Amino acid sequence: EQLRQIEAGINDDILANYPVSTSQQNYKDAIASGVMALFGEKYGDVVRVVAVDDQVSRELCGGTHVSNSGQIGSLLIISEGSVAAGVRRIEAITGPAARKQVQTQLGILNDVAHKLGVKPIEVESRLETLLEQLRERDREIKQLKRKLARSDFEGHLKQVKDINGVQVLAAQVSADNTALMREMSDWFRDKLGSGVIVLGADINNKPALIAAVTDDLVKRGLHAGKLVKAAAQIVGGGGGGRPNMAQAGGKDPSKLPEALRKVEELVAKAV
Repeated sequence: EQLRQIEAGINDDILANYPVSTSQQNYKDAIASGVMALFGEKYGDVVRVVAVDDQVSRELCGGTHVSNSGQIGSLLIISEGSVAAGVRRIEAITGPAARKQVQTQLGILNDVAHKLGVKPIEVESRLETLLEQLRERDREIKQLKRKLARSDFEGHLKQVKDINGVQVLAAQVSADNTALMREMSDWFRDKLGSGVIVLGADINNKPALIAAVTDDLVKRGLHAGKLVKAAAQIVGGGGGGRPNMAQAGGKDPSKLPEALRKVEELVAKAV
């Protein structure tokens, strides 16, 4: 918004057709009169002062300039960035280049409007509507994925094994992100009350592992970080974490079943 205001103000000055004059002045006198000098530039004793209507702009410059601001035609800001601490630089184009850029942008706007089936002035509101619809679809997809994960959860409860008095679930689940896997581990932990849960999933052709150990079993020496680290080595990766929650990744998802079997062996040895 600030760039728009700057651009609009400059174009107002261009349309005002202010006279542009140049003069040779003593450097110290010019600076004392309020002329702007570029930071870091070196100037001689005599400098060239360019003034736009004496009130709009007065600065030191050795370039070639128009005789009035109207000759610039128009200005279009194309970029803005930082060049030093507290210093910003604006890059802009003027005259025919600015006109050509505006024509190009208008052409793109008209094409987009045509594809959306609206007038150019209605493009923004139409896009906002479409983006909100996409966000709603994303929410619906997440809800469906969560329902599927919950269904998957119910099925895997049958795979819980009693290993020396410890309930252990080491299973490969359907999940496309580790956040969902962590939520599933919470479901299992809440359902079991006491137990060891290690879940594996193939996420974008990469194995992911989540391990959780309830606090009572942590006191007996079981450690989620150590369990998941050992499993991760089998799938070509690594990881670790806290005694009660840990996460790991790897390279070979085809070895997830082997990695999960390893967890059962480690629990059997530990208890």
